[in-house]
Amino acid sequence: MTKWLDIARKYEGTAEVKGPQSNPLILHWLQIEGGGADWVKDDATPWCGAFMAAVFTECGLQHVVPKQPLAAISWASVGERLKEPKIGCGCVIPRTGGNHVFLVADFDDKTLLGFGGNQGDRVGADTFHRDDRHAVYFWPVNEATPA
Repeated sequence: MTKWLDIARKYEGTAEVKGPQSNPLILHWLQIEGGGADWVKDDATPWCGAFMAAVFTECGLQHVVPKQPLAAISWASVGERLKEPKIGCGCVIPRTGGNHVFLVADFDDKTLLGFGGNQGDRVGADTFHRDDRHAVYFWPVNEATPA
């Protein structure tokens, strides 16, 4: 395991608030970790990248957070590219309406178990079809750096 995956897991179950209210922690991630975007008004804003930024900041790796962390695709430029998944690596995948970023918690030949934010409007693990042609796998720090 990695320090960042351990930190991410401690937030499992954190969820959006349905209706006009917002989860204050998710709103904090969006507004503070997300770079202070003034257009963020509630937790219905896509927040997978903000969650990643919060996790890396909490474990002392704020220097790996991209300039536009709310844009999931910006995470594809972080760290070292990997040719295939590795437990603890980050992954950016395309999905309807944009992209999604998460940490790889497990994988096999056909699926990825992704742990991240804004997965079913909550922090948790979901299974994704593994399509290495379109996925970007990245190790957030130099491979020689201890996880």
